[in-house]
Amino acid sequence: MNVLWRTRPLLSQPAVHIRSACRRGMASATDEPPQSYDLPKSEGERTTHEQRTGGQPRLGDMYTCALVKATPLTKDVLGLRFRSLRVDRATPKQLIAQAYPDAASTVNTPPPQPAGIGRAGIDTTETDGRPRFKFRAGQWVDLWVPPPPVAAGSSGDGGGGEVEGLPAGGFTMTSSPKIGYEEGEFELAVQKAPRNPVADWLWREASRYVQDVVTEGTADPAKLFRARPGGQFHFPPVNFRRLGGSVSGVGLVAGGVGINPMRSILHALDALEPVATQQDGHVATTQVASSQGLFPQGVHLLYGTKDVHEALYLDELRQLFARRQQHGWKLTVFESRKGSDNVVENVVRGRRIDDDDLRKLINGDTAEAGKLYYVCGPAQMTDFVQESLLKLDVPRDRVQTERWW
Repeated sequence: MNVLWRTRPLLSQPAVHIRSACRRGMASATDEPPQSYDLPKSEGERTTHEQRTGGQPRLGDMYTCALVKATPLTKDVLGLRFRSLRVDRATPKQLIAQAYPDAASTVNTPPPQPAGIGRAGIDTTETDGRPRFKFRAGQWVDLWVPPPPVAAGSSGDGGGGEVEGLPAGGFTMTSSPKIGYEEGEFELAVQKAPRNPVADWLWREASRYVQDVVTEGTADPAKLFRARPGGQFHFPPVNFRRLGGSVSGVGLVAGGVGINPMRSILHALDALEPVATQQDGHVATTQVASSQGLFPQGVHLLYGTKDVHEALYLDELRQLFARRQQHGWKLTVFESRKGSDNVVENVVRGRRIDDDDLRKLINGDTAEAGKLYYVCGPAQMTDFVQESLLKLDVPRDRVQTERWW
């Protein structure tokens, strides 16, 4: 029996077509000693989330959310859980204005549709009045924190205008789209970063903004956040229909908090259901592939971290991969700290991921029966992995990358 995968109906979003971010003109693989990468000793000049992602697509829906949970995951990473309370849906003209901001002034943009009414007039609100939070596994959100409080008798800005808060921050969602679709909630893992104003605000203030709410009417309006999903690093990728008939697995490479989108992708993969078909059932295979998508069976994650005891979600990942071992799932963890005496099973100690590890990840992969590859981590690591995969003849359109800064 062949095994295909089909997804439960998690989300419905318009397709966004993008060019591959992978580099061209890479040399072929050689027999040189294993190569790895070095991280910079200083952060250098920083750019804002808006500057880095201004050309990337947003999904169009703006959500008003309440923070319902704030829990430290490690000494340097804060876990947050949000619940959507209201959604303002963009019209086609508004989506055009977002895609072409330079022409926005020439676009006659009508007001948003009423909350809970999706495209084609379909009601997408849960029975308790909470809208589904729709996104693709691996994406980030533009997050606006609540504006600062206004003192009595003051306009807040000294000039009679609106109160100005912080700019939008960008944070990768770590939860599955299934939770967003069924419960209207999503999760973030925010690394401590004093030079990032929104992350710094969340670390200082988030605990005071947690609310135990069910609907918009019971929430404190002064403590509400706004969120908008976006980004082109996601599963399934935009070219999934074209690749679907030849995808045999998924290879994931994460460094540090680059594990955040991988957790979302892994939970989305774990939500898939196997569908058995006859060995000669070509027609059935074609029907499943065209209507549901042909999903992979083997999943291999390479996870690099400085210290395994500070690695995010490690216990959860081990349980997930152990449960999915019969489906070809494999987890390999790398601890780069030298001289580590950590007693943790199945951890490669004292080095980072190198090109030998990537050769094993590929494991005879070909363009005819290939994997999809996702890479997220420090820019130097991401560049190294991407270039190494291309040198090993992985097709460019099978590699998705995301850099954290």
